[in-house]
Parts: sequence; structure tokens; C-alpha cells
Amino acid sequence: FLLERQGGEVERLVGMVESVSQAQARLTLAVQNRDSLWARREVLRRSEIDTLSLSLEHKGRQLERLNQELGEIVDTQKKLIEEIKSQRFEAEREVAVAKDAEMERKRLEDVRLAQDLAELAAAQERWLVENQGISVPGRRVVEPSVDQPLDSEEKERAEEKERAEEEKRAEEEKRAEEEKRAEEKRIDSKAAPTNGDHQILAELRRVWVSMLGGYQVNRATDMRPFLRNSAASPNSTGTMGFGFRAGWLIGPNYRLNLTYESAMGTLQDEVFGSIHSNFHSLAAFTQVLFSLVPNQRIDGYVGGGLGYHRLSFAGEKLKGEHSANLAMQFALGTEYRVATHWSLLMETGYQHVFIEENNIDPANLRIFAGLGYLRANR
Repeated sequence: FLLERQGGEVERLVGMVESVSQAQARLTLAVQNRDSLWARREVLRRSEIDTLSLSLEHKGRQLERLNQELGEIVDTQKKLIEEIKSQRFEAEREVAVAKDAEMERKRLEDVRLAQDLAELAAAQERWLVENQGISVPGRRVVEPSVDQPLDSEEKERAEEKERAEEEKRAEEEKRAEEEKRAEEKRIDSKAAPTNGDHQILAELRRVWVSMLGGYQVNRATDMRPFLRNSAASPNSTGTMGFGFRAGWLIGPNYRLNLTYESAMGTLQDEVFGSIHSNFHSLAAFTQVLFSLVPNQRIDGYVGGGLGYHRLSFAGEKLKGEHSANLAMQFALGTEYRVATHWSLLMETGYQHVFIEENNIDPANLRIFAGLGYLRANR
């Protein structure tokens, strides 16, 4: 019985030893797995460190290259500034030399003119003394003598002077006569036009020119939001503009015009610097005239037309771009006749541009004032 019991204990101990051996084997395997994992992590860490080092080295080279380029740009800018200063100095010096030369030329001309006048006065005095025995007060009288012949050049000068004075008097009389006729014509044509007068004035009012200027609001031409985000829409801008208009009366109440308009604007941006925009348009424009206030000098007009519109952008850090498109415009205005040929203008108008770009719209609303001249042909 004891032997059997001891055999059972031995078997149990053997099983425990085998269990311990298995546990030790599993522990050894776990330690090996842990060491392998740490080794892989170390390799990965070193690889990341090497990659980061290479990236930092590359960034450092890029930074050095950028610093070098910046230094070259600064040097070039300094050279340009020096050249501009030198050119400005040369230009100012040339202007000063030209002014001095002009002053010297005028001085010499004045001296020569004074000499010529003195010679002419002396020649006239000698001619009077030699031919008529008349003396000039304050001067020595020279008696005519047979031994002292008359100077032919002095006689010619005196005759030319007399002819010049006669021509001057005739020209003054002619100018006075023309001014008198012009005043009579102005008084005759001073009556203000009414609805019935346009037919009478059809032969008088033909050629028409005017200058306009004022303020206009452009619908979507502020490019700064679009430059930062292509999905953003440009904002509206306000600019000063001017225009020139030449017209021809094609009927009692209709005028055909050729209109040129221009506007310019500058916007400042922290990233892109100054952004310049230019607007130019040329259009054929038809006006319909009507009497706004009967028996007064105030006429109204409405009109519209088609033409060409050009839009361009440029900046310190932007490449210049432009677009040309068809444009349609409308206008409503008044003309107040202050004289026979002159009128004061006040006009408001809208211009629509058929542009292909979806993010830019140079359509504008404007208010202009100006001065017009009417050529009256009888």
C-alpha cells in the first residue's frame, strides 16, 4: 500500500515537473517574442529618425537656397533703386540745363529785340530829320545836307513799319466786325428749344461732343477673396471713371453717338500687394431726345447701344490677364443749355457685359456729370 502511495506521489510530482517545464517553455517563448517586438520597434524608430533627419536636411537646404534668392532679390532691388535715382538725377539735371538754355535764349532775343527797336527808332528819327527837318525832343537835330545821302535800308524799314501798322488796323477792324456778327447770331439763336422747335433745330444741331466723369460701382471685380479660395466669389468695387462722346443728329429727336469710357482701380492685399484693374469700353450709342421742361433750356434723353468691353488685371505678384467681351449699355440723362453751343450734363447708366468667366462680372452702375459742346451749322 505504501509503495502504491509513493508511486502515485511520484507520478504526481512528475506531472508537476512537466507542467513547470511547459510553463517555463511558454515563458521563454514570450520573452523571445517580446525581444523580437522590441527589436522591430527599435528598427522602426531608427528608420523614422533617419527619415526625419533627411527631411530636416532637405528643408535646411531649401531654406538656404531661399535665403540666397532673397539676398539676390534685395541686391537687385538696391541696384534698381540706385539706377532710378541716377536716372532721376540725370533727368533733373537735363531739365535744369534746358531751362537755363531757354532763359539764355530768351535773354538774347530780348537783347536783339531791344537793339532792333533802338536801330528802328534811330532810323525813323534820321528819316524825319533828313526829309522834313523835324527834330525829336531830347535828341540832337541833324540838318539835311546834300553831302549826306539818305540810307535806303532805313527808308525801307520805315515803309515796312507803316505798312505793318496799316495791316494791323485793318485786321482789328475786321475782327471787330466778325465779333459784332457773332454777337448778333448768338442773340438770334438764344431761344430755348421745345418739342416743336426740334424740327427747326434739326439743321442747326448736328455735331455733338461731350466729356463725362463720375463714380461707378462694378458688380464683382474684387479678386482678393477668389485668389485665396477658388470657390469664393469676388466682391463689388467702386472706381472713378470718365468718358468721351461724339455724336451726330440723325433726326429731329435722334442722335447717334460713339462713346468711349474708361475706369481704373487699385486694391491693396497683404499677400499679393497692389492689384490694379482697368476697364475700357467703346460703344455705338443711340439717344432719343425730348423736351423735359417746355419753353425752357432743359432737355432729357434716353439711350442704349452695343459695343466692346475690355477688362484687365495686373499686380506686383500677379501675372497680367485681360478679357474682351460684348457689352450692352443703357443711359438716362438731362442736358441744360447754358449758352448757344454749351450744355451741362447729368447722366446715370447701366452697362452689362457678356463675359464667359463665371467668377468675374464687370457689369456696372454709374453716375456721371459733364460738359457738352454743340456745333451749330447753318
